Amino acid sequence: MKKSIKILIVIISLFFSLAALYYFGFYPNTKLKPMDSTIEFNEKDFVDKFLPKDFKLNLSELSLKSHTTLNDEELTDLCILAAKKDSNLNNYLDGLKIEIDGDSLILNANVKYNKIPFRTKFVFKPYAENNTIILKYQKGSIGFIPVSSEKIFSAIEDTDFIQVDKANDNIILNFSAIKYLDIKDLSVADNSITIDFEATLKFWDLIKK
Repeated sequence: MKKSIKILIVIISLFFSLAALYYFGFYPNTKLKPMDSTIEFNEKDFVDKFLPKDFKLNLSELSLKSHTTLNDEELTDLCILAAKKDSNLNNYLDGLKIEIDGDSLILNANVKYNKIPFRTKFVFKPYAENNTIILKYQKGSIGFIPVSSEKIFSAIEDTDFIQVDKANDNIILNFSAIKYLDIKDLSVADNSITIDFEATLKFWDLIKK
């Protein structure tokens, strides 16, 4: 009888220990923006953010400059809209939130695996280089368990727009398909990302065509 009670106490203790480990270590305890949120996306206002604000014209070329700023809420909405277009990804996501901390971009996501919710966090450092935007992977975790860049990048497929540089832990956003457009700079401050674009149209190149 006493042995049965001891076994029962061990089982109950083990159950509560595992429950506490899951709750404090993995359970999504931060409120994120739900994937089924209604996002009021005004395409015209979004496009206006990228329209040139500065024009320069001379005999040889037309130069256009744009100074675009996106805050953390706008970045969150864009990520949710992008994720909704991927039915496979959308099936695993419950919520997303982008945070900006110093010069880092933090992606918080609540995911579900076998209907069990988990919290995840991934940190990137964004910067511009060679007409691309680079997201350098800093660290990531599922609950309190670290996730290597190798595991993250293995789930990302290269496209014309997104390439993975596993050797340098980089996700590269490539804009080379957009002719005459150059990304000059990217800065992170005040919970926003600011991107400087420049488009140069050389009249001689048009004549040659």
